[in-house]
Amino acid sequence: MLRPLRAVSIVESLSYLMLLAAMGWHRLFDGSDTTPVMGLAHGVVYLVYAAVVLAAHRRYRWPAQQTVLALFMAAVPLGGLWVAHRLTGSNAVGPLSPSG
Repeated sequence: MLRPLRAVSIVESLSYLMLLAAMGWHRLFDGSDTTPVMGLAHGVVYLVYAAVVLAAHRRYRWPAQQTVLALFMAAVPLGGLWVAHRLTGSNAVGPLSPSG
């Protein structure tokens, strides 16, 4: 369960960055508006991320605070990478809190 969560965390972060790049491209350089497509793609990836986080919450009996933190970090650019990083190492199933 942790390997899929790490993978979807990374994909979620990358899709968020691509969405931000699409918005910047459109606004700063008057480029083609790919924001709706990227927004839809990112939304789908986020829903998959949320489902996997909730499945991990049930499987590993994470505290609600830890689960909410993992869901919140997806709203922060590169937050999914932070979650993926915290899921590797010695406390792979332990708290995701910054204090470890």
